[in-house]
Amino acid sequence: MPEKSSAAAEPSPPSALPVREGLMVSYVNPVPFRLSILGLAVQQGQPAPTRAIDLGQPCSLGLELAFSRPGALALVALEIPIVVTYYAESVGLAPCLTLGQVCFSMQAGELSYGNSLTQIQVCAHRFEPGLYKLKAVVRVGKPEIQPSLISGLIEGVVVEAYT
Repeated sequence: MPEKSSAAAEPSPPSALPVREGLMVSYVNPVPFRLSILGLAVQQGQPAPTRAIDLGQPCSLGLELAFSRPGALALVALEIPIVVTYYAESVGLAPCLTLGQVCFSMQAGELSYGNSLTQIQVCAHRFEPGLYKLKAVVRVGKPEIQPSLISGLIEGVVVEAYT
């Protein structure tokens, strides 16, 4: 008689928890929360956002972060570091640029973080004339610990750098 395979008799491993859009389910932090990255914007010389960068003037980049869902208040109470890194991807032949980074910590009771914390100043002379797609990567968690608790990306703002 042929031998039966012992692998078929072993129980299958438990399946992973289901993940729904916008709901983070994890064994480390079973409390659901959401991070929204809003309003990546460029400002230069005036408070209103712009889509054109004068290479002779400095500019700033900023965005808004918002935490929501039932677990958000517990998460921000931990005062976890947040790192926002800004990039500009050329739509032509110019190289991709790392524009800068800002680091700050969550504050207990604060669910929203705006330009005052996320804004960086950029020397416009780093750009060459042309079109660029701006991006920002948000990482929530201590930099020395991998992977991050939460990470996200916002992109799509296209600006023109000119002389």
